[in-house]
Amino acid sequence: MQRFGKSVRAFTLIELLIVISIVGVVSAVVLTSFSSGQRNRELEVGAREFATVVREAQNYALSGKKLPGGGDPCVFGVAWGGTSYNIIYKDEAGCGLSAVTTLSSHTLQRGVAFSTPSSSFFFTLPHANLSPTPGGGSYGITVRKGGQSRTVCVYTNGSVTDVSGSTCP
Repeated sequence: MQRFGKSVRAFTLIELLIVISIVGVVSAVVLTSFSSGQRNRELEVGAREFATVVREAQNYALSGKKLPGGGDPCVFGVAWGGTSYNIIYKDEAGCGLSAVTTLSSHTLQRGVAFSTPSSSFFFTLPHANLSPTPGGGSYGITVRKGGQSRTVCVYTNGSVTDVSGSTCP
């Protein structure tokens, strides 16, 4: 009996299919975790941007920022609802009234939205005291995306934090 050349070494079709399926499963896991991580980052960015605007309104009350047109403010605050939020104020003529004026407008990006009902709060001049809160505690403003949430907590002592979840510690 005669041999025809050297034996050829190669992968079988079964071996190739197994490797391709393993690579597919690993790719799916990586893409899923990447998507979840991206959603967390977008949610965190939205909460931090809102917290920054809250601090800005608080700083306006501390510094006694002058109004456009030279009016004297009595409170600065933040109003929110849906995906938008505003820095608002009342001047001395309207301080006892419910009418407010918008100083600047902002929008949450990339599908992040407020899950807390539309509302507002104010910092009084000159010490940026927080206007009375429901129940005398803090304000917790929650933003949500894809079943995950983050809450911006505004405390009566003046601190502003953002935490994971939907409640303030």
